[in-house]
Amino acid sequence: MSARSRSRARLTQTLKLLPGGAGVGVAVVQRVRHEQHPLHLPGERKGRRGRWSPAERGTARGPARHLLPQEALDVLLAVAQVSPSVHRRIGDQQQAPWAAHPCPCSQPGPARPFLPRREAAGWGRAAAVPAARPGPAMLDFAIFAVTFLLILVGAVLYLYPASRQASGIPGLAPTDDKDGNLPDIIASRSLHEFLLNLHEKYGPLVSFWFGRRLVVSLGSIDLLKQHVNPNRSSDPFEMMLKSFLRYQSSLNGDTGESHLRRKLYESGVTKSLQSNLALIQKLSEELLAKWLSLPEAQHVPLCQHMLGFAMKSVTQTAMGSSFEDDQEVIRFRRHHDAIWSEIGKGFLDGSLDKNATRKKLYEDALKEMESTLRRVIKERRGRSFNRHVFIDTLLQGNLSDQQILEDAMIFSLAGCIITANLCTWAVYFLTTSEDVQQNLCKEVDQVLGKGPITHEKIEQLRYCRQVLCETVRTAKLTPIAAQLQELEGRVDQHTIPKETLVLYALGVMLQDSSSWPSPYKFDPERFNEDSAMKNLSLLGFSGSQECPELRFAYMVATVLLSVLVRKLYLHPVKGQVMETKYELVTSPKEEAWITVSKRS
Repeated sequence: MSARSRSRARLTQTLKLLPGGAGVGVAVVQRVRHEQHPLHLPGERKGRRGRWSPAERGTARGPARHLLPQEALDVLLAVAQVSPSVHRRIGDQQQAPWAAHPCPCSQPGPARPFLPRREAAGWGRAAAVPAARPGPAMLDFAIFAVTFLLILVGAVLYLYPASRQASGIPGLAPTDDKDGNLPDIIASRSLHEFLLNLHEKYGPLVSFWFGRRLVVSLGSIDLLKQHVNPNRSSDPFEMMLKSFLRYQSSLNGDTGESHLRRKLYESGVTKSLQSNLALIQKLSEELLAKWLSLPEAQHVPLCQHMLGFAMKSVTQTAMGSSFEDDQEVIRFRRHHDAIWSEIGKGFLDGSLDKNATRKKLYEDALKEMESTLRRVIKERRGRSFNRHVFIDTLLQGNLSDQQILEDAMIFSLAGCIITANLCTWAVYFLTTSEDVQQNLCKEVDQVLGKGPITHEKIEQLRYCRQVLCETVRTAKLTPIAAQLQELEGRVDQHTIPKETLVLYALGVMLQDSSSWPSPYKFDPERFNEDSAMKNLSLLGFSGSQECPELRFAYMVATVLLSVLVRKLYLHPVKGQVMETKYELVTSPKEEAWITVSKRS
């Protein structure tokens, strides 16, 4: 065995005597060795088990690389070569091969300066003057110093791994060892508001820690353009919702199968809209009749009415005529509200798992909703109905019962909440702008006249679409989206490690003054320009990138607004201050009130 190998073997034995054994000392040296040292301890080899995880590799490029410099490793090797204390501390555990030859440094004599040896190839020329051997007191102090250094480095690397910054991306260090920056998110009231403050402070590319997991957030459209291309196309909103419901994401499993399933889902939404346009118009006219029956001064609870309208639209187009019964809709709404309230908040702040009562209510509501969907699937399987609904398309595909259940659940939950809030915000913003309301009414009269609403005529309602696009932008309808970094990538000269969670801070991008002039003004005219529509499409709110649930919501909202503005003036309630609640979908924090009056 070479002198170098014997030195490393002795070092290994020494480290095993440290507090925590090899679990602290050896692991630290191994970790530094993999980054900086060209050699390996005896008996080791490079391999999968010796490599760092992607997250560790990404986070090790910061200051932690220099916590144990090469000089410290030299000292460890020299101590293992010359110290008689090592012989004594190993004791009976193993007879050292050099024990029969007393070390000269143990003999009485004057203490000499201690110089670490550098014998490995590539470390430069050896010192011209041979290293002197230290006395016992000096060696004991060196052992103590190195032991303390190892313990300190081990504590930093293993107790506080999140304190290392990944890939040089600016952002926050964790405020809590276990929860990362979760306390900061909760203090900010929402993830959107947390990201808004973070991007204002650090710029368009930031990082933070969710527990011990690195998260990177993109806050500008330019950065989003850089990131989208190398990643597989998927629906970020659907991915997040499936994660909350603990359903299998489309990112898992066979890529081809996931693509076919996605196409079947989109086809189901398209066919349900084509088959149920008359139903949506009928439900819109029922709401109109209800509002016409109200006294002009009476306040209308906009959120409540829009959620009820959306529930009827989604359940009847997704599951069929059994939801024409108001009691079925009320029961469905109760379970939907219980599930969505926890998805919006309970999972994010971790409070759901800490409250057994709330968790049971959530799980019971989820079971009841799944039971309802299973019943509908069983009723419609292999049968023919006058009106085609969303579940019928899923049944025609090559899906398992569980896959049909999951897709029906996603559409029911997301379809209801997105449609309800798009309609709520659209009507509310119309009450704040008489000019926009008048322009919309003029277009509806010109395109529709007194005839029925058809798909061909809806395509001609361009100003109405601009109103809805501006509603999405101004309300920041879905302020957050997420993607899992499938391959290591680069954004703005920074490396994003594989399997990093990447957030799209859509709420930040939708009110970025560099992309949207006068970003806080409700102005549908801005979408006369192609550049504005392209930006919205890139964010996933228009064109081929929009999610199927939003496409469904656009159609339902178009029909509703066309019915309402032909017969009604929409007015705001004076003195009302609208506060916003930012969750997966943005909604008014409290009930939004309006008044209506008949058009002459």
